[in-house]
Amino acid sequence: MNGIERWASLSLPDTVSLGGMVLVLASCYTGIRDVDEGGLEFEGIVLEDVDASRDRLHFAAGEHTFDLELEPNLDLVDGAIVIRDGVRVRWADAGLHAPFKGHVSGDPDSWVRVRVADADHFEGLIYAEQQLFEVRNEDEELRMRAVDATDYLEDASGAQHRCDNGTSESEYSTYFSGDGALFATGCAEIEIALVGDYTHVAALGGTAASENERLARINEADGIFRADLNYGFSVKEVVLSLIHI
Repeated sequence: MNGIERWASLSLPDTVSLGGMVLVLASCYTGIRDVDEGGLEFEGIVLEDVDASRDRLHFAAGEHTFDLELEPNLDLVDGAIVIRDGVRVRWADAGLHAPFKGHVSGDPDSWVRVRVADADHFEGLIYAEQQLFEVRNEDEELRMRAVDATDYLEDASGAQHRCDNGTSESEYSTYFSGDGALFATGCAEIEIALVGDYTHVAALGGTAASENERLARINEADGIFRADLNYGFSVKEVVLSLIHI
């Protein structure tokens, strides 16, 4: 199974299991690598002083502070149709929210994919200082852990190509292989539908919660795929079936 097929399967009702993925933050431009990496990887760092708005996110991890510049990832969901039990619902009436993309202030090669719940809570992925990190809500605490792209992709290249990822200050449309040969130009876009059923709604506690969860997870997958494989996702349909079979 290649990486694309794997993510396609995980973005369906099984998506909820992705919450168990372990990510850790490295230094985010101000040098979080100074923190003991063993503790960072296994226990994570509890985030403090979290302050989120529509376009910025600030928090402290240990002795280090982070400022993320964000914008709704409308490229991911532009034109997406919401279908519930065969009935089309307008995006504005569905209670859905576009997840965010962006970068770490001061780190031109960083990228960010997060879901912001409120001014004090967020979850998602941060790539900074050549390290991938995950932030998750665990036991009512936000924890940051360092992870590897291979936790998500079977054959991760580690190339970090960019592919218009986030609002990065340095975006590359062409990149090269290790020997300097031209490897790819631009990035390929894959149109997908996110499909869920009544079991996912029950697990998440509501229809909109199920749909927003799937959007948040594919937003993270989109960030990894754009960076590592030069592929990006475009959600065309968010489909939900509440029929018990």
